[in-house]
Amino acid sequence: MRTRIPLAVALLVLAVGLSCSKPAPVEVAGVDQRPSIELSTAPQQGDSVFYVVKFTWFSYDPDGQVLSFRYAVDPPFAGDTAWVQTTNHDLTLRFKSSQPGSGTPSGIAGTDYHVFAIVAVDDQGLPSAVQSVAFTSYTVAPTARLLFPTPNHLITAVTPTSVRLQWTGTDPDGPNHVPVKYKIKLVEQTVVQTALGLGSLLPTASDLQSYFSREGPAYASWDSMGSDTTVKQYNGLTPGTVYYFAVLAIDEVGAYDPRFDLDRNLLRFRPSSELLGPKLTVYNDIFTASASSVDLSPSRLNHVPMPSGEVFRFNWSATPPPGGTVVGYRWVLDPVNGDLSDETPRDNDSQTYRWSGWALEEQSTTVGPYTGDEPHYLYVEARDNSGGMSLVQVEVDVETRVGKFLVVDDFMGPPDMDYGPTSPNSFQPYGNFPTEAVLDTLLYAVGGKPYQHRPAGTLSQPGMFAGFDYDTLDYRFRRTVGLPLELLFRYPAVILYCGVRDGTGPSATLGCLRYITFRQTPNPLAAYVAHGGKLFLFGDGVIYSLMLRPGDSSSQIIRIITPGSFLYDYMKLQSGYKIGGSGTNPLDYMIGATPYLQSHITPGRRWPVDTLQTFTRVCDDPRVGPSSVRNQSRWGGLPCLDLTTEFNDWPSGFPGGLKTQLYVSTANSIIQILADGKSGSALDTLYLWRAVNYIGGARATNPDGKPVMCAYEGPDSGPLVWSGVALWFFDRQELRQLARAVLGSFGIQPATGDPSLFRGPGSAEHVADGPPPSAGARPIASARPSE
Repeated sequence: MRTRIPLAVALLVLAVGLSCSKPAPVEVAGVDQRPSIELSTAPQQGDSVFYVVKFTWFSYDPDGQVLSFRYAVDPPFAGDTAWVQTTNHDLTLRFKSSQPGSGTPSGIAGTDYHVFAIVAVDDQGLPSAVQSVAFTSYTVAPTARLLFPTPNHLITAVTPTSVRLQWTGTDPDGPNHVPVKYKIKLVEQTVVQTALGLGSLLPTASDLQSYFSREGPAYASWDSMGSDTTVKQYNGLTPGTVYYFAVLAIDEVGAYDPRFDLDRNLLRFRPSSELLGPKLTVYNDIFTASASSVDLSPSRLNHVPMPSGEVFRFNWSATPPPGGTVVGYRWVLDPVNGDLSDETPRDNDSQTYRWSGWALEEQSTTVGPYTGDEPHYLYVEARDNSGGMSLVQVEVDVETRVGKFLVVDDFMGPPDMDYGPTSPNSFQPYGNFPTEAVLDTLLYAVGGKPYQHRPAGTLSQPGMFAGFDYDTLDYRFRRTVGLPLELLFRYPAVILYCGVRDGTGPSATLGCLRYITFRQTPNPLAAYVAHGGKLFLFGDGVIYSLMLRPGDSSSQIIRIITPGSFLYDYMKLQSGYKIGGSGTNPLDYMIGATPYLQSHITPGRRWPVDTLQTFTRVCDDPRVGPSSVRNQSRWGGLPCLDLTTEFNDWPSGFPGGLKTQLYVSTANSIIQILADGKSGSALDTLYLWRAVNYIGGARATNPDGKPVMCAYEGPDSGPLVWSGVALWFFDRQELRQLARAVLGSFGIQPATGDPSLFRGPGSAEHVADGPPPSAGARPIASARPSE
């Protein structure tokens, strides 16, 4: 309770309380006697003490009892005094110490002169004589330091026109060692010059000290910030104008450090509309994006596909402008309501929806796994010591994998020709095998359907992928070049085949595989298998597409396989390869392929191979070695491959043997830690080249018996089956068995349900955008999957 005492009485008791002698009380009969009070714990008169002061006292009433006490801090010499009533016998007070004083071992002192007065009040309401003490309180003043941009008296920092200023404060002897508030001021240099009468002269350090300290200690016109706010954003500053920003830390008793230092709590800076922040690059194995500014426009949003169930890692680094230094990074994932201005700090590392703290060390994070198809948003910021900031924004688009697989047709053969319904030449075999539609039918036909443009009653045979549910993409009819990674990520497995003309054609008409290898960054097939995709490559154009640079002739194909190439990193062909079947030696032509399985070991042969004996048994080979045992569990269904006789009536003649097919010429072993935790070979030989005959001890250049189809399944990437052989020259039924074995190893089985209701492949992109038909003969370049 506070009571008011008339001024005359207040002056009287204060004078009595401050006197050195205390007259003895005079007892008057019949008159109530006043109580007395003595301070037992208090500063010595005129002493200098820490600002937290404890007082204790004892009191006495000769003719009654003391019921309460009244105390006052710094009572005025004129006007009424505000007294505070209490019944306690002790008191701890914090005394204002706001006047900057001389230095202490811990820093600048804040001081103030104080008077503490107290009276006792008895049961008759009579006050005692005032007891008082005068002393000086002190505290170590808190300090503030600008963190960003970094102040430096030698330079004028250059910042964006929208700048975020950040500081920190400490209070050595305050609660939690944190100041209770900050005072900040932003002022243009011209204002300082005018106030000090400097004209066009630049303010000196003493000029700045004079200007910024003149409103102390109240700093009434300055902005106040709470102890939990150490950042201030200014937007739309005038480019080219020099500004000063000052910050003071103030503790609970008003103490502050009065110094304004261009290396500590005073920043000189000049906004620029042309300032670029550090070049920030966010990247991983499938994505790279850079920025040198903060730009939240939709056009700056980078889209990154990500398969569902996968975990993606994002890394980042930044290069500062010349002469600058990167001082920190931070990131946030899916901020609440997309609000990037929310500076609420994280309570723990799981709160990724809030900005991380600024740090140089944190330069990566992982996202996922996700199961839904909602996009997720990652934001990464970097800043330098001059105030420049850069932001990269990433939209992670989750692609849910469907149950189908995708077949990519990278073969551009001649179309079937339609000369009209009355012409016997329409859709008849012509030129070299295969035409587009013939190859499509060979691979995709459902089978058992009327065969168009053939004698009545002719039924089609099932194609290589008959019975499976899958989508197709004919690269010839894509609206744009390359393969979008988001499309590949929708499928658990991808099959791609291409011919030698697709791998050796002019750079203006690059096939799909060749384009994505040399023109698309990153290679989407590499990213696909690196993130668990399953891939089957075949065709005599595969190796040309992967090794022949655009513009080079086929004779310039790269023969040395090095790390960084698709063959080395993903197909694991890390030894040597050759293109076999010389045109001058038909005995080397490929007439089939022998599965690398125990059932195809030549009966009675010895191991190592007898180099003198001749073996003639079809589809057996003495070079099927002991390592074929491990193939049985996964590859037991591989058929022997033989040349087809289905197309022997083609006008150009169906080949009796194949040449220019790739084979592995040098032994190649990939030993890794496999899924069972044991060390072993992660690369399997699936087929060996079968020539016209095998003669032991033949020259080393003979491709017979060399690997022509291999499979990698190890810890580095998804399983990959590959062959440089044009499989479409082999028997259709054997190709069906091969497809079932490969797809079965991928965990894909034929479609369930009534096979008669299965309608064949669907289009992956649901569009066909080819050239308009020309007059006269019309090319037919699409499959007839209903056949």
